[in-house]
Amino acid sequence: MGATFETERLILREWRIDEAEAVFAIYGDPEVTRFLGSTGEPDPSLEYRRERMPAMIARYADNPGYGIWAMELKESGDVIGGAGLVTLEEGPDVEIAYTLRRDAWGNGYATEVAIGTIDYGFKVLGLGKLVGVAYPANVPSHKVLLKAGMRHLGLRPAYGHDLEWFEVERAEWTP
Repeated sequence: MGATFETERLILREWRIDEAEAVFAIYGDPEVTRFLGSTGEPDPSLEYRRERMPAMIARYADNPGYGIWAMELKESGDVIGGAGLVTLEEGPDVEIAYTLRRDAWGNGYATEVAIGTIDYGFKVLGLGKLVGVAYPANVPSHKVLLKAGMRHLGLRPAYGHDLEWFEVERAEWTP
């Protein structure tokens, strides 16, 4: 499968079935996952991740244009994270999501991919609004969402927690 979209330094594409180890390197790290989902729990094992890969990949066909895609460095081909668009809980809001391997933190990739994902959602999918949510303690993610052009709207419930809510509308988007 080709690229879903590209940024200056990154290629976003569908995960491949043989990339369980790369996914586990991200989602198996408790420091990376502590602010993800409702529990913050990492993948328990590589085998667990291998078993989940077919369902993860099948979702691309079920929801074209949506999902969490592999985040690959153009320069090296190294997979450093995942990012994409997902329906927030039962909808109707669509959330931008991004997760980076710990050794990729602090290089501006999260902001770059957040901007690219917002741009993709508006220009390719024609969405009218996108949201971002982050745990209150996840201050680095708050900064990313603000730098990406989203505005902070305070705490709102999502995923069983009160999370910081960010949003941007297509009419106000200027990448």
